[in-house]
Amino acid sequence: MRNLYVDLTDVECAYLAGLVDGEGCLNFYRTSNRSCTKGYTFVARMAISNCHVETLIGLRERIGFGRVVQKPKQPGNRKIGYNLCFDAREVRLLLPAILPYLRIKRKQAELVLGFVNRQKWGGQKGGLSQVEHDMRASEHAQLRELNRRGLPVNN
Repeated sequence: MRNLYVDLTDVECAYLAGLVDGEGCLNFYRTSNRSCTKGYTFVARMAISNCHVETLIGLRERIGFGRVVQKPKQPGNRKIGYNLCFDAREVRLLLPAILPYLRIKRKQAELVLGFVNRQKWGGQKGGLSQVEHDMRASEHAQLRELNRRGLPVNN
C-alpha cells in the first residue's frame, strides 16, 4: 500500500478548492460487484477537468497522487480535455484539506467525505449491513440531485 499524505499550503488548498468548485466533480457511483450481496457497490471519486494538461500534471506532482487521463474526443472543433482523477483513499486525504475553502461544492464534499470516512478498507466479510447500504443509496441519490445540470429546484 502506498503511503499517502497531503502536504499543501493554505494557498494551494484554496487554489485546489477553487478548481474543484469551478471544474471539479465530487461523487460516488454504483458499480457491479458480484462479491456483494446486492450485486453492486458504491465507489467514491473526485475529478478536476481542464484543457490545459500541464496544469493538471503540475497539480498531480505537487499533491503527490492522482492520475491524469485524457477525456474522449468530443465532436466538432473542441479542444482535447483532461481529468485529474482521485480514488476513494486519495479523496479521503484530500477533501479535509480543501473543505474549508469550498463554496459551490461544499455539500457534495461533505457527503463524499462522510461516505469515505465510514468505508471499511481491505474488503468486508459478508458485505454491507442493510442500514449502511440504505444510507449509501440515499447519499447517492442526494449527490445525483446536487450534481444535476440545470436550474436548482426551489423547495
